[in-house]
Amino acid sequence: MNFQLFLSVTHILIVYAILVFVLICSTFYMRYKVHRLEEQLVSMASTVNPHMNEFPLQGGLGYHQKFNVDSLYAELTANLIKLEKIQSNLQKLLEDNK
Repeated sequence: MNFQLFLSVTHILIVYAILVFVLICSTFYMRYKVHRLEEQLVSMASTVNPHMNEFPLQGGLGYHQKFNVDSLYAELTANLIKLEKIQSNLQKLLEDNK
């Protein structure tokens, strides 16, 4: 009786160990696939927008992108000022043509 109980516990532990191993392997496989998809997405985005390479993904899982927020904000502000100047110049041209 004791020997049969030992065998059943041993079988349960072996099955449990196999399941844990399969789960660990599947976790690493999924992590690999996510990483590959992120690389494909970045490469596709960089072909559409060549400035994408200025903001590379961080190491690790790569879910967070490293942006220099201050320089991005300064560039957007400068572009808005340029657009306002263009708009005012166009407004002056329209008024001069009347």
